[in-house]
Amino acid sequence: MYKDAVREYKKALALDSDNSMVMNWLGYAYECMGDADRAISIYKKAIEIDSEDIIANHDLGMIYAKDKKFEAAKEYFLKASSITQNKQKHPDEEYAFYHFASLKMLSICQEKLGEISGAIETNEKILKYYPDRELKRERLRKLHGRL
Repeated sequence: MYKDAVREYKKALALDSDNSMVMNWLGYAYECMGDADRAISIYKKAIEIDSEDIIANHDLGMIYAKDKKFEAAKEYFLKASSITQNKQKHPDEEYAFYHFASLKMLSICQEKLGEISGAIETNEKILKYYPDRELKRERLRKLHGRL
């Protein structure tokens, strides 16, 4: 039913072409249909409209990470993880999910790129903002061991 979703999202954008949230859903639909190029294009348009859209930045980073383009992915995860909550149109729980996920993926990209010090710094941020994440403490110990 993704084709139906694409049609409906396009209708919504015809009424409100600057709606980055609808663009995020359109990009997601294209991604689910296996059309990564269109999804990338749509997410980039959403970011042009609202550079502080944490979901568009995160989801664009995910497409690049899945394709093992870690340098490109890192750019978008870095942006998403630096967006403050007060700049968001998204509810608090959505913001927290995407903020945490972007930090986690940023750390993975840094590690894949051999940027161990950066990965350590990012994991320390995760612990600062999300102290209940015990697994990150173990990950930090392992990363320190790789220095």
